[in-house]
Amino acid sequence: MTTTATLSRNVLGSFAALVLGMTFVGAATAPAHAATMDVTTISVSSSDLNMASPAGQSAYAGRVKAAAKTVCATDLNDVASRTAEQNCIDAAVAAGKAAATKA
Repeated sequence: MTTTATLSRNVLGSFAALVLGMTFVGAATAPAHAATMDVTTISVSSSDLNMASPAGQSAYAGRVKAAAKTVCATDLNDVASRTAEQNCIDAAVAAGKAAATKA
């Protein structure tokens, strides 16, 4: 049986994956040397968390940040690439928080 809470968590996880992927594309295209780009997405699950509790919200935030770091990572060490990477992470974490608040 699918409950409203389960549906919200599934939608939230899917939304976070979409946001992370879209954020990566936006941040990664900033450097001038980024002629072609692979898009990477990661699903962030919250189905095993109680999102109504501070502990569940904290665990979800940690998962979103870890996923954002994975998706946004770059092997380039120039200032523009590192700035774009951090902007990507910040935007993905903010979007994940916003999605969790709406669910």
